[in-house]
Amino acid sequence: MLLPRYRYPSDTSDLEWALLKDLLPTPACQTPKGGAPEKWPRRCVVDAIPDLAWVSPVSAGEGNASSGRSRAAAESAAPPG
Repeated sequence: MLLPRYRYPSDTSDLEWALLKDLLPTPACQTPKGGAPEKWPRRCVVDAIPDLAWVSPVSAGEGNASSGRSRAAAESAAPPG
C-alpha cells in the first residue's frame, strides 16, 4: 500500500527507520499461521506514536497512568457543587 508521504519534523528519518524496522515483530500475515494484511504501513504507525503521546487526559476525557492523575482523583479534587 502506497500512501502519499508527507514529511514532518517528528517523522522517523531513513536512518532511524533502518534501525527500527528490524526490531518490530514479523507481521501476522507473513507467519505460517497467517493473518490479515496490515492496514497501515509500519512506518506510518511508528510516526504516529509521538502524536498519540501528546493526547492529554483532558482532551481524551479520561485520566491515564502517564498523566499521574486519574479521573477519580480529579473529580475528588473538584469543589463541591
